[in-house]
Amino acid sequence: MEQFKYNNLILYKDNSVWGDGTHCTTIGCTELLKKLDLKNKKVLDIGTGTGVQSIMAKKLGAEEVLAIDINPGAIGLGEYNAKINNVNIDFKLILEDEKINYKADVVVANLSPHILIKYLYNIHDYMNPGCKIITSMTNEFNMMVEINNSKCGLKIVDKYVGDTYSVFLLEEE
Repeated sequence: MEQFKYNNLILYKDNSVWGDGTHCTTIGCTELLKKLDLKNKKVLDIGTGTGVQSIMAKKLGAEEVLAIDINPGAIGLGEYNAKINNVNIDFKLILEDEKINYKADVVVANLSPHILIKYLYNIHDYMNPGCKIITSMTNEFNMMVEINNSKCGLKIVDKYVGDTYSVFLLEEE
């Protein structure tokens, strides 16, 4: 395992888990999380990887965080990273098409495009009223995000644009 620091967090990663803090989607998700008032909020992190967004949400005041992933290595590494950063997060290993029974005030989904689109169609299943969604997409697919969001009843309210990826803050229309 390799140790790295990101936004005052100490994190570990390995080659089987995404999320080292240097990718523009991680940076963008963090920047948009910082703009939200997370006090007393429930956060769902879909595809948690190293747990960086979950840990950041908890450090920013989230009351409860559920971090899910299909990779058992991500769950173990996320739990370890949460422990060394002194935050309490519920990590859950799920099957690829498994639905979970959880409603959040903020959903973070820093996923690959084909997985993201699948989740967007069911995102309302995980949303409390007024829920905010933070998600990313390669710049070449930005229009696809806008089209799919409108089909899902979501609108873009803020975004972070990187060299090759953009991160979006969405809410219900």
